[in-house]
Amino acid sequence: MDKQRQRELGLSDQIRPIVKVYLDTKFWIYCRDARANRNTNKAHGVFYELLKKLVVEGKIICPIDEVVVEEVFKQINPDLRVQMGELLDELSLGVCLKPLLSRVRLEILRFWYRIWDPSAGLEDVDRLVWTRPAFVLGYMVPDLPGGHNAAIDSFVEHLWGMNVSDVFRKFIGATPDLSEIRPDYRSLASHINAANDRHAGLARTRNELYESEIKGAFGVFGDLILEGYEYVQSRIPESAPAVPDKSNRTSEMLAGAVSAAFLAKDLWREFPTEHILASLYAGIRRDSKRRIKENDFEDFRHAAAALPYCNAFLTERSLAASLSSGMPSLASQYGVKVVYHIDHAISWLRALEDTKSD
Repeated sequence: MDKQRQRELGLSDQIRPIVKVYLDTKFWIYCRDARANRNTNKAHGVFYELLKKLVVEGKIICPIDEVVVEEVFKQINPDLRVQMGELLDELSLGVCLKPLLSRVRLEILRFWYRIWDPSAGLEDVDRLVWTRPAFVLGYMVPDLPGGHNAAIDSFVEHLWGMNVSDVFRKFIGATPDLSEIRPDYRSLASHINAANDRHAGLARTRNELYESEIKGAFGVFGDLILEGYEYVQSRIPESAPAVPDKSNRTSEMLAGAVSAAFLAKDLWREFPTEHILASLYAGIRRDSKRRIKENDFEDFRHAAAALPYCNAFLTERSLAASLSSGMPSLASQYGVKVVYHIDHAISWLRALEDTKSD
């Protein structure tokens, strides 16, 4: 893992000065069709050519993540998948964000280290979230004992050099079962809408709803919180007391402690994933007429990837409105340019085109 960490840090340093533009599925499809000359919308062609030019010039990259990959494989047509894989290679240059749960683990580990070993020299999370396409769904290489580790590291180095198209061809089958890597969003949406209906008569403020969502988010990540605590405790047993057991009760206790600390100290910078998701879900609950849809879950995961780690987020109109509303808005908190209209995206890219490279 030490060599893998060095690879990741090297990638992070390499892309640090480059503007990172996160595209949601709509904008990737615009580019795919323009690249294949299938689209009669001139604006889409202009947008794609601008992106390509700025990537070649080293001014921007368009990172991808697990959500982008999942959405590509919702496409049944294998030819369109191949075309999308080639496009992702062209505009991302093989730069990927680690999956959401991996990013949450990093946030939790940093929290526990700050509590129990505040003098520890910790890397910034935004240096640790970048990876390559073979690891976009997570680091899933076994750590074998003894002399096998050299062979494993050689294999990992080979994986590190693969591009998106290679991964699509070799590591994801022609018709993958997405249920293995993504929740049943339809059932989840139905469950949440039913729960919202049951509480529709309750007059609750935005802050109350946000607090409820934060507690719920940390509750969902309770096992990761316990796992992170045990890891840190094993490294500094003289500072952090051992947990009594690995029961659900212990997990719930620790999750409650972390959520209480979050709310008391307003730790949105330290826990961007939880803050963004809780804010967006609270916004839906506050609007009694709003029904959560399957696509909302993927949109919110897009936002949780884009806002903390990228400079711009090109997305749907409704999500852009949610991210730009409130005092402060999520977009302003993270200093991210959020755009939904293709003409505005083109104007923003043209402004970047006029800037000088360092």
